[in-house]
Amino acid sequence: MKRPLTISFLIALLAASFAAAGSFEDLYRNAAGAEGVAAPVAIPEAGAVAAVPAEEPAAAEEREWLVLVFISGVNDLGILNFANDDVNEMEQVGSTDKVAVVVEYNILSTDGSAANTLQFQRGAKTLHVQRDADPAITSPVIHESNDLDMGSWRHLVKFARRNILRFPAKKVLLVVWNHGSGTLGIASDDVSGNKISVRDLGRALGQIKSAKGGKIDVLATDACLMQMAGVAYELKDHADVVVGSEEIIAGPGYPYHTMLAAINADPGMDAAGMGRALVSRYDAAYANSRATLSALRTDRLGGFVQRLDAWTAAVMADPAAMSAAAS
Repeated sequence: MKRPLTISFLIALLAASFAAAGSFEDLYRNAAGAEGVAAPVAIPEAGAVAAVPAEEPAAAEEREWLVLVFISGVNDLGILNFANDDVNEMEQVGSTDKVAVVVEYNILSTDGSAANTLQFQRGAKTLHVQRDADPAITSPVIHESNDLDMGSWRHLVKFARRNILRFPAKKVLLVVWNHGSGTLGIASDDVSGNKISVRDLGRALGQIKSAKGGKIDVLATDACLMQMAGVAYELKDHADVVVGSEEIIAGPGYPYHTMLAAINADPGMDAAGMGRALVSRYDAAYANSRATLSALRTDRLGGFVQRLDAWTAAVMADPAAMSAAAS
């Protein structure tokens, strides 16, 4: 999981909301219509988005990179404004003629009142990120849906496939943004109660791969604890490079402004170069902490598994080694 910076605030907020509504499920029903579609709610000023224009036509010219960011902020990370802050970081650079940046965005927020009543965004919005200097989110909304569940791997597939077709690019970076729990999954949605299991993440990437016509170039997880051998092995057939942290990622997450600046400075970089760029910018942003981020080439995982199997067999065949390992 990402580590929020303020826990006591969240606990007090949820306790007050539960007391008023009875349960998280009741909160959801109160914000939804009879068919479970959330009623319109105001997003806090810091997270306001531009009015919805007519959908943009598909880009005719192929870019070097398409950066897709799936922001599941229907949890404490949305309430604490980390989702909005990261979109604003992206808007410091925005999309260019070489790099398109597209965000799937849904958050849990508060209404800004003294009671801090929980608010639900009405479905997901897709933003085509544009450069600005405004503290509000001003990038145009190019797609809206009533798909409320950000813990659904099918939602991830629809977002990625739709925009791979809309924004042709030679290479694709897909970022999944949320809490992470290693082999237990990612992208928890505190309203639906769902999250994307590692197996379903692999299933999603397989379907996205078919739309792209080949492997995703880079999958990055802006979430804690996701850079595990078991996770990477599940994804090896669907992404060339996997970027993630073996440890905790702080609430602010990736430094999107410096990462996007690095991509635009060298848009011709390949998947391995993208992995190095993401790790380098993350390292610079958290230089005074014990933060970790790494990039794995998935074509090396076959050899890793063979060596791991050989080591395991050798240990199991040696009673003394087994005893030492168990102690």
